[in-house]
Amino acid sequence: PDRADSPSAGHRGGSQETATGIEALGRRALLQKGDVPSSADLGALFEEAIFRLSLDVLLVGVWNTIQMAVPHLIEPEEGAFVVTASTTALMDFSDGTGGTDGYAASKASVVSLVKSYAVHLGPHNVRINAVVPTGVDTPMVVGNEAMAKVHAGHPELRQAMNNVMPVRLVQPSDVSDAVLFLVSDKA
Repeated sequence: PDRADSPSAGHRGGSQETATGIEALGRRALLQKGDVPSSADLGALFEEAIFRLSLDVLLVGVWNTIQMAVPHLIEPEEGAFVVTASTTALMDFSDGTGGTDGYAASKASVVSLVKSYAVHLGPHNVRINAVVPTGVDTPMVVGNEAMAKVHAGHPELRQAMNNVMPVRLVQPSDVSDAVLFLVSDKA
């Protein structure tokens, strides 16, 4: 904090120096001003950091990957690119926290990004698709205590994740089979 009565008030530049040191190690640092004795400020900082991290990994990471791949597909004017999103992109899904909101916003944005790139890449004979699976029988879904806590506190989120068809979870091979088809010549 930048308060005069703070123990660190006489120390200037400490947070920037720390961030620079973290970044020198190849890591990311997010500097955000806040009053750590205030639980409201601290909670808001963590929520924003989680939200931004979700967007950085799940949306910006996908965009970066597309950017790296596109020149290698446009030049030969052939190829296919498949992005994985989530059915969360297609539903109302929030518990008001940064993690859940970041996940839902990222997945919806990825689907929109794929639609835009389909129009951009089509004239170059390059296909891009999104696979949008429901719950998959993986450790992210099965046995994930953090997800179980969110569902316990917000049963509407669990309900939103239910399938229309009587299938609780799909298998990872169901998703990979869809991806394999979309990158095949049959697609």
